[in-house]
Amino acid sequence: MLTSKQQSKVTTEVVLNALEQMVTEDLEAVISKARIVRAEHFMPHLSIEEEKLFARIYTSFSSDLRKRYNQLNKLCSAEKLSDAEHQELIALSDDLEIKHADRLNALIELSQLRNTTLPSLLESLGVPLRLP
Repeated sequence: MLTSKQQSKVTTEVVLNALEQMVTEDLEAVISKARIVRAEHFMPHLSIEEEKLFARIYTSFSSDLRKRYNQLNKLCSAEKLSDAEHQELIALSDDLEIKHADRLNALIELSQLRNTTLPSLLESLGVPLRLP
């Protein structure tokens, strides 16, 4: 943990410069953690159940899987997919759909836990409905 003196030296510019130098996988991990930290600013005392829900909400495809999914989608649009690539795209699409459904269920559970509506929860947390 940083002392208040060290915290005052960390500027937005320093953070952004560090982010620009990161490899994609590390950058995505930082972004995921930053979203959790942002949510904790709104609700600093999360229960264990809320922490588990937030972990499900911020689970995403790795950058490599996301990149491969996008490549296969482009090939599909250009009608240049092999049979093996088509099966791979179907499997990745299924995985993405399962992750999105679990994320949505976790958001619904969190909104119920907090006695609020899903749209209100999304707005208060600044959470996009789309899977990160």
